[in-house]
Amino acid sequence: MFDSQFSKFLHGFIKIYNSAIFNDTKKCKSLLLDHAKGEFAKEIRLLLQVLVLDCHTEILRTNDISLTRMSLIKKIQNEYFITEDISTFYIDLLLSILRNCKTNNVEKEKKAELVVKKPANNPTSKSISRDYEKEAKAERLYQTALKKFFMDITNNFTLALDNLLKAIKLSPNDKRFHFYISYCYYKVNDTNQLNNEIRILRELGYDSNICNLVRHEITSSKQGNIARSLHNAFKLGGLGQLVGAKERINRVNKITFPG
Repeated sequence: MFDSQFSKFLHGFIKIYNSAIFNDTKKCKSLLLDHAKGEFAKEIRLLLQVLVLDCHTEILRTNDISLTRMSLIKKIQNEYFITEDISTFYIDLLLSILRNCKTNNVEKEKKAELVVKKPANNPTSKSISRDYEKEAKAERLYQTALKKFFMDITNNFTLALDNLLKAIKLSPNDKRFHFYISYCYYKVNDTNQLNNEIRILRELGYDSNICNLVRHEITSSKQGNIARSLHNAFKLGGLGQLVGAKERINRVNKITFPG
């Protein structure tokens, strides 16, 4: 069922990659599937079909949004033989996203006129051509690190840190990666690396929402919830209780945790 969850997911996705990603359906598909983590398969498939018809391009070019909206709804219905409700959902979703992107771009341009240029050694001031394949690989490493956060509690978070360091090397300006790795450094009491990551986050324009996003992503998946149970078992009963918890999880969920 098409609901607000997919809409919320897609708005969040575009905040990271901008609506320009719609122009390359292959890269868009790769990144969407990485971020969705197995969810919204049907919704993503239909969205890609809409993008193939260049509906987003027509929305950006039109001078009569109302007429274009009705025309595109009919176009999707005729092309894919889907209901008017579904067609309307996707066109209205694209309209909402593109409208937000246009507003945000105008605001950024206004702010740019008031901001003094940052020093050349600031990582955010460099002009970098976007490499979506590299970003997709970095995203996969980040998602792997999320799953490893609690699983590695007896081994200084090395599994999570290893994947995060590789992700940062591929995508050095992603605030989520830097916040997550700073959180790992905090947990293992590595103050030197923690202070360095805090400095980088400040240079990147740290937003407190990143904190909430990463913590939610760590614990929201099925494996995240299971891993949190392991973490609690370890805190309460030490290694003995942890082993018993792992055995029960493997028996019920068919998920094997290392160590």
